[in-house]
Amino acid sequence: GYEKLGYNDLEKAERALKKGFNYSDLRLDYFNEFAQVLLLQGKFNEAEKSVKDYVQRGTFYEYFPYTTLGHFYFVAGMYDLAMEQYEKAREAGYKFYENSEEYSRYMFVAEETKEYQKIVDMAQDYLKKWGPDADTYFNIAVGFFNLAEKEKAKEFFLKALELNKKYEEYQPLFAPQ
Repeated sequence: GYEKLGYNDLEKAERALKKGFNYSDLRLDYFNEFAQVLLLQGKFNEAEKSVKDYVQRGTFYEYFPYTTLGHFYFVAGMYDLAMEQYEKAREAGYKFYENSEEYSRYMFVAEETKEYQKIVDMAQDYLKKWGPDADTYFNIAVGFFNLAEKEKAKEFFLKALELNKKYEEYQPLFAPQ
């Protein structure tokens, strides 16, 4: 709501969301929005505490606390903490590659934290689930390139290029002629 109402109305949004908790104190979207409002007000500690309290009460799946906290840290731009939580979620059985938004977040966080092996591993899981995809092949190529595995990077780059010619501009980097 702050985008339409202006930053001065973040306190109103905070009050409205707190009222919403009286109707349902387990609605994830209320807590996500509440945390976002607090973050926009510069109240990181309060936002983090709210999310942590929520996941202790609303654990629906073993991985739920980790994905929820990971997403909070993602929104807060704290990518090391996000990756820590995302890895706990993955270890608890969560399959990020089954949800495009969460897969994208995981891949972004892995890139920001320079976790290139995790990019390769997650992208390969994605391929197993969804089949050939140029963007995924390219992600794997970039991961291998940053891991200094040039031959593997070239192999996956050529697969990406075969499926989508938009990658031609990167040929000098991966497969110089």
